[in-house]
This record gives sequence, C-alpha cells and structure tokens, in this order.
Amino acid sequence: MKKVMVVYKSNSGNTKMMAQAVASGAMAIDTEVVLKTFDQASVEDIENADSVAFGCPACGNEEIDIEVVLPFLELVKDKMALKKTALFGSYGWGEGTYMEVWYKDMMSMNAFLVDKGLTILNTPDSGGFQACERLGVKLR
Repeated sequence: MKKVMVVYKSNSGNTKMMAQAVASGAMAIDTEVVLKTFDQASVEDIENADSVAFGCPACGNEEIDIEVVLPFLELVKDKMALKKTALFGSYGWGEGTYMEVWYKDMMSMNAFLVDKGLTILNTPDSGGFQACERLGVKLR
C-alpha cells in the first residue's frame, strides 16, 4: 500500500481547506493518506511516506513560515531525494510568488516535484478545490 503524507500550516484556515482537498484527491483503494500539521508531523512520517504534499500560506513579505515550516524542512531535507512531492498554499496579498522560491528550495533537496506549486488567493472556490484534488491525484 502506498502512503501519502499531507503536511500543512494554516493561519486563517484557507491552507487547511486546501490540505483537506489535496488529501481527498490522493485517496485511492491502494493508498493510505495521512493529514498532519507541521507541528504534528515527524521526520519518520516523511521518511516512511511514498509521496508528500507540503502546504504553507504566504507569510511576511511573500515568504515561507520561518518558525515552523522552514525548520521542519531542514530536518527532512535528506529524506526528500526523489520523493514524489507537491507544494501548495494560499496568499492574501501580492501574487503568490513565494511559491517560486519554495519550489527552487525543494528542487535543491532533489525532491521529485509533481507540479510547480499551487497557490490560491484567499479562500479556495470550487475551481480551487478541484485544483487541490487534482494535485492530490498526482501524488498517488
């Protein structure tokens, strides 16, 4: 059985909704999907997963969270080589350009990124939820 981890941080609830939709898209008969926040996830969770989705909203000036997300990614960077990976998050200002930097950071960890990263302005609408589910399907 394949194992997909969906790990996220959410400030306003938007990225949590995205994480739930990604997890829904990843569900299949032969796939176990586990949804956790970065605070709940462990290095072993990532190590034991076949695929991983990381979600984080834009923080500060279009940046990845430096208190929880970046330290966690530093802990797992040696576990990411060729692991099927997806990135997603919401933003409320700017253009979601933080995802481009995050994508490059994950590429430097040799993660196998299934997508350029999905960003959604504020709360996902029905099209946004569908995009999240499609991203989850790519992790199967």
